Amino acid sequence: MQTGLNLLSNVTISVFSTMIVLQILPVLWLVQLVKSQASSVPGDKVIATLGQPVLLNCHPGKLFKPNRIFWQGRKPSDPVDEYPWVLHAYNNGAEELLTQNISYRNRTSIYMDLIPQGNLSLLISEAKVEDDNTQIFVHVQADTVHNICRKDLRVAAMPQKPEVNVSCMEGAGEQKIVCTSHGSFPEPTLNWTGLNQRESSPLPTVTFNPNESTYSISSALWVNLTKDQRVTCYVTNPTLQETINTSITPRDSCSSMYPTNHLHIWMAVLAIVIVCAGAILYYKRKVLCSRPKECSGEDPGPTSDHPAKEACLLEMKDPACCDT
Repeated sequence: MQTGLNLLSNVTISVFSTMIVLQILPVLWLVQLVKSQASSVPGDKVIATLGQPVLLNCHPGKLFKPNRIFWQGRKPSDPVDEYPWVLHAYNNGAEELLTQNISYRNRTSIYMDLIPQGNLSLLISEAKVEDDNTQIFVHVQADTVHNICRKDLRVAAMPQKPEVNVSCMEGAGEQKIVCTSHGSFPEPTLNWTGLNQRESSPLPTVTFNPNESTYSISSALWVNLTKDQRVTCYVTNPTLQETINTSITPRDSCSSMYPTNHLHIWMAVLAIVIVCAGAILYYKRKVLCSRPKECSGEDPGPTSDHPAKEACLLEMKDPACCDT
């Protein structure tokens, strides 16, 4: 009796193993068949935003009833003899996820009801860093195997607007300018413009943020504040081919540290005011002293020893004028 149970158990395991092998063998055969054909399929570049869904459109434009459909991927750097991985699979009217690569589980979906109309599009619910630079092929097995579509998937995230800060140090001939930008994928580039010939743009510092899977970039620059130069920091995403920038005039940012420029202006204005006031007073004095009858002593009213001067003082109230 025990022998019979063991025999039945072995048969069951053997049948189950055979079923799995029968499911996997067509996949391996298909993969081996399409490896040599994959490079001949022209690819459409698709740029996905990091963390966002991306739709890989595939419309052969004809009605058909495929037995199997495979969405497969590989990296350009993968060895030629390496098997591409399976993103999604369709087998005789049902999804077949047994051979799906683990990194794509619960991230891919297809339009089952639209497959008979020739819509073989694949939706990836969230683009990840590991999806970047992936060649994705759609292979259809009916009577023969056909390479229907190829997509060259790139993943990108636009960097944030650069933040430019100036370190204002009183008495220094040069000031430090730091440009920093966060949130880019892949690794961005950073450049400066508006520099003098003797001022070179330093190599930037790039760091990777594993929590957000993005890069930060920073660059420090020393400039001479005795010149009114305007510098601009540019950060470029190489995949998107888009650039964002911030401009700054360091001398304006540190104007409060350099009040001597304004002091010269105020001193000049004050000197002009003093000269004008002196000229007005001198002119007024000359006019008053040019009236001889007011200082001639014709008025006999005062009885002092100097009646004319006393009268002049009472009227003119200017001792310097009446001493003449």
